[in-house]
Amino acid sequence: HPMSAERLATVRQRAQTYPPRERALQEARFLERTASLRALTPAIRLFNKAEQARAHGDFAAGVRLAREGLTLAPHDYAGLLILAACQNSLNQPDAALATAQRAAMANPREPNAQGMIAVTALALGRYDEALAATTAFEQVLPSEPQARFIRGFCHERLGHTAAAATAYRAYLQA
Repeated sequence: HPMSAERLATVRQRAQTYPPRERALQEARFLERTASLRALTPAIRLFNKAEQARAHGDFAAGVRLAREGLTLAPHDYAGLLILAACQNSLNQPDAALATAQRAAMANPREPNAQGMIAVTALALGRYDEALAATTAFEQVLPSEPQARFIRGFCHERLGHTAAAATAYRAYLQA
């Protein structure tokens, strides 16, 4: 969240109370602790451009920019998801699935990669894989209705009629 004017004024006032030598040490400590974040700035800018290209329907540019950003930050969760979304939009489900799986490995606690895996595996007809990803997704976001629908659809395609009916019923009651 952005810093409020009040918090900024307080920080500036406190900084003025430090002796010059202490202020220099605090600044050096801050710069040292945030160096890794500052190093990611070029990659984040590329991911933002990739997301903008995707929003404007230029999926090929989105792929190119996301890949360029991933050369700078190869395990960036958001960058991997942007790349997977662009690949899906370009009808490259195999590439999108592999990228979404990389995102899931980069940040296993985040559900969006599991959602992307589920949708992409579903498009590829890999219903067992889509069902496993949906289960992982629902463990983090249990109230997401679309996950219930995907669960029902996968069970239906796999011939699990009772499980499909249960999932579809839960979807309709959501």
